[in-house]
Amino acid sequence: MAAKNVKKKTPFEVEPGFYLEDNRNQRAVVPVTKETLEAKHAAIMPEWLVEGKSVLDLGCCLAATGHWCLSYGAKKYTGVELQPEYAKKAKELLGKHWSKDQFEIVQSEISDFLAEVKKGEYDIVMMAGVLYVFLDYFSVLEKMTYASKEWVLLESIMPQKNLDPETPYVEFVSKQTITLPNGQERARGIGSRVSPGGLKMVMEHFGFTSQEGVITPAAVKGTHDAFNEVIPGWKSPVRFMMRFQKGGAKVADLAEELKTGKFKQPKAGFDEYKPGTKLKAGSWQFNDKVADEFENIALTSIPRYKEVIGMCVEIATKAYPDKKCRILDVGSAIGKTMDEFHKSGFTDVWGVEKSEAMIKGSKYSDHVIHSDTFPRGQKPFHIVCANWTLHFVKERKAYLEDIYNGLEKEGFLILSDKTQGNPFLLDLYHDFKRRNGLTEQQIADKAESIKGVLEPYPLNWYLTELKNIGFSEVHVINAYYHFTTFLARK
Repeated sequence: MAAKNVKKKTPFEVEPGFYLEDNRNQRAVVPVTKETLEAKHAAIMPEWLVEGKSVLDLGCCLAATGHWCLSYGAKKYTGVELQPEYAKKAKELLGKHWSKDQFEIVQSEISDFLAEVKKGEYDIVMMAGVLYVFLDYFSVLEKMTYASKEWVLLESIMPQKNLDPETPYVEFVSKQTITLPNGQERARGIGSRVSPGGLKMVMEHFGFTSQEGVITPAAVKGTHDAFNEVIPGWKSPVRFMMRFQKGGAKVADLAEELKTGKFKQPKAGFDEYKPGTKLKAGSWQFNDKVADEFENIALTSIPRYKEVIGMCVEIATKAYPDKKCRILDVGSAIGKTMDEFHKSGFTDVWGVEKSEAMIKGSKYSDHVIHSDTFPRGQKPFHIVCANWTLHFVKERKAYLEDIYNGLEKEGFLILSDKTQGNPFLLDLYHDFKRRNGLTEQQIADKAESIKGVLEPYPLNWYLTELKNIGFSEVHVINAYYHFTTFLARK
């Protein structure tokens, strides 16, 4: 009689040699173990992605990726590995389980191999832990996108410890390392590290987009997990993975736009104002210029801008998994938050916005209410998002009361504002802006222009008043410098 509920072995339980015979299993950080291999591959290469596909793995080492892909139905696997010891072992391990027509291991330098590849020859092109050894990362990515028919998968290292992952950034390093096949040695030389935001920009230039951003594997206990754990002093984990899909128009760089004469962004004058003059206090307005540049302004000036929007979608999905709920975005601007809700399957999504210029720039303008007050006539809502908006509102408590009255029972308010902070926190916040490329003059001008326009309140004011208004639960769910996000439930 057949045994019941027999657990199917995972690929690396079937062949433990992929981690037992890999000298990287001796590393203190990101050691190659059964658990790390399974967590990483399950996140970046799920079964639905590889089944029936041809896979090119650049810098394949022992070809553990090949065993994973073939175990989950890949049509063909090709691994490219320069170091002969790794290439030989990869052939031996794969040959124990797969036929010669299912896999190929090529001992070659990656750039040389890619120079001979046909356009779209492989469904999936993978490069894990290798991109940073190239100084000319741009050409390597260009060749990878040329070789890929559908997907490019990347695993790499963050450029520096104080960088926001969303910031487009490249760091050229003089002491990059990569593991050698014998013992515990690593080669050291010059290379480059590109941030997730930088990879996103470059890949969009080649016509590949990432809808998911950084992909984080399941946490692995008992070792330093560089994909999940943050080293003291760092802003994010050292290692990251991203998945890019072919599709959409290529994003031209400025050189190409100069050639064609077609410019995506609005043209700028030589100077917005004469050198030495100061912007007037309280001169900040959400006008056409701000609307045109809003996304860049938000990314460079609002800490965790994308993460907070992602949290809004996550909360809505958890609270209403059937997506049958009514959502309002207060201060919807050009519609970024509305867009993320729509991408996640929500359809009854509305915005309210005071600025006509912002509404004009939103692709959901037909679902945006032009008003500087809460749209009482449109209630009730299941979820109200008010991110980085109410700190511009003078009658803040009255607006919060309107939100409360406009919510369904047990509805949610997600509120983000700039709260009061001391000079030390303010200087840290200005460091954040500096890292994102803003000049001292730009930082000073923005601070002057929002005087009397944006008025931060103490954090405790929100906690107290939200409770006084009637919210039964109030929690701080995100805080960065003096930007705070609250989750309140009616």
